[in-house]
Amino acid sequence: MRSKFSLASLLSSNVMAWMLVLCVLVSVVATILVTPHDFLKSRIYVFISILASVAVLFIGLSLLISSFIFEKQEDTARRSITKESIDKLWLFPNQLLANSTHAHTQFLKSFYTNNPHLFAVKSNGEEQSALAILQEQNIAIVMIQAWEDYLTLRKLDQTGDSVWLNNFLQWAQSPYLKEYFGFLKFNFKETTIELGDILFRYAATLPMPTQNPELYPKTVQKMLADPEMIDLLNKA
Repeated sequence: MRSKFSLASLLSSNVMAWMLVLCVLVSVVATILVTPHDFLKSRIYVFISILASVAVLFIGLSLLISSFIFEKQEDTARRSITKESIDKLWLFPNQLLANSTHAHTQFLKSFYTNNPHLFAVKSNGEEQSALAILQEQNIAIVMIQAWEDYLTLRKLDQTGDSVWLNNFLQWAQSPYLKEYFGFLKFNFKETTIELGDILFRYAATLPMPTQNPELYPKTVQKMLADPEMIDLLNKA
């Protein structure tokens, strides 16, 4: 298949080259044989003029159609990226929390202090184990990576800064995530570290537990108006 395709491409290139040479030769012959005064009165001149006008119209129409198709493709791409972002940055981290079998109760419930039922769950005195710590660290890595992916995809994602930051602010209320962030952050980009620092700073202003859900969007609006945050989003 590769050889046939290459041969077809070669033949196509040769045909185009010969057509170009033929057009040049015809132009040279026409220039020699036809005088400018006679050419302006000939039907050939009328035909070429009309053909050129029609060609311009077709080119304009082609550009218009191409622009419309590009907008549709771009919109489709944005919708696809938005769906992938939701799956990766929201659903997957929550699935990790829900499916965790070794992470400690205090660690799991610390990510949603706005959920009174979850916050009221008591620890059953679990012991620290290497497997539990590794599972908790994996959850922390996925969540910090979600922050990094948000900064990378935010210009293509249609979800919006407020929605993502509202969710990330809830995670940042977890003292365990803050602790893991302290020694994991150097595995991430500088902009991710800056975002984490901002999130933890604003999360510290919220009460524990956070029984009024309206506090999150209000805090996010303050965060988005912060010059440090504005500078971060501009350079991310």
